[in-house]
Amino acid sequence: MPLVIRKHVVKFVSTSWLFEQLFYYLRWSIIGVAVLFADSLQRSYSIQADIRAHKLAVQDGDHHHHLHADADAVLKSKLFYAQRNMYITGFTMLLAIVLNRVFNLQKEVMKYKERSSVVTKQAENNSKTLGDLMDDKTKAETEVKELKAKLAALEKAAKDAEVVKKQANSNYSQYMELSDKHNALEARVKRVAEEHGIPLDVMLGKGDAKDESSEAVRRRSAAGKKDE
Repeated sequence: MPLVIRKHVVKFVSTSWLFEQLFYYLRWSIIGVAVLFADSLQRSYSIQADIRAHKLAVQDGDHHHHLHADADAVLKSKLFYAQRNMYITGFTMLLAIVLNRVFNLQKEVMKYKERSSVVTKQAENNSKTLGDLMDDKTKAETEVKELKAKLAALEKAAKDAEVVKKQANSNYSQYMELSDKHNALEARVKRVAEEHGIPLDVMLGKGDAKDESSEAVRRRSAAGKKDE
């Protein structure tokens, strides 16, 4: 019988009210059969005892052979019926016990198979979930590596920016130093130009101021000679 049909049959039999009542009376009938088996067993032993007693009586010298033959046949027929009842009730009781046990085992097997199918499905779901988690772990590891690479690039960029910042600060300091020297030099030239009456542009050497400065120098030289 296929497993699906057997499963439905066992489930119907185990949950049906009619079969529940049937098995209830079957248990009581097993007890009745057991009583009949014990009675037939006791009758069998008592008849066997009567047969042994009859044989002893025959051996002791009772000469009514036809009476003993009839009694012996009656006792053996009673023994046959008693043994027949004993075997019938015994096998019936054994068969009922075996059927009850087989039915209970079948129910347990069905329960274990259902549990096994549930556990198998859970294992498959857990395996699928584990596979998804492994994929997520791989993706996460890849993302972590990418983030580490980006972080390393950012750290390198930050170091380069720090170097550029230091160079800018150094250049700015040099620029300010040169600017201060230029301003100081320009103030000094301006002061010298004012002392000698030379235009500032001439002192700085801008445009055609060189010719004018030379002429002014010659004039002052000439004026100085005349005064002498």
